[in-house]
Amino acid sequence: MNTRVRRPAGVWIITVLFGLLYFGKAVSVAYMYLSDSPAAELGRQYYANLSVVENVVQWGGFILIVISLVYLFLLKNTAFYLFVLNFVLGIMFTAREIITSRWFSYAENQLGTNKATAPLLLTGLAISFAMVMYVWHLKKKGMLSA
Repeated sequence: MNTRVRRPAGVWIITVLFGLLYFGKAVSVAYMYLSDSPAAELGRQYYANLSVVENVVQWGGFILIVISLVYLFLLKNTAFYLFVLNFVLGIMFTAREIITSRWFSYAENQLGTNKATAPLLLTGLAISFAMVMYVWHLKKKGMLSA
């Protein structure tokens, strides 16, 4: 009897794409701390200006999404709750950035992006919401195990 679980294509797509995305984030953070480029300096200034709570939320969110991806790949029920938690943290972080304009105004002036950052964050939240809905769909169909 074959007990091998067949993962839906969406699980593979999310795992591979977001796995690559977060691997890229890890590489970019390493570059930021190891490089002397002006862009790396801007990143170091951003992280230096974050409070302890902000650092915990940001790095906790990073670790949380990596764990969420592992649970999703394993088709575990816990993945849904982890994705919801990550989405809520994303809303809180985005709202704080938009309300305070603490970092956006400085970064946008330095990078010349002219208010492109807020729409990008909102797009990220929309993608995060879509992932929550997809994992909820898997949970509702009974494809996730305890």
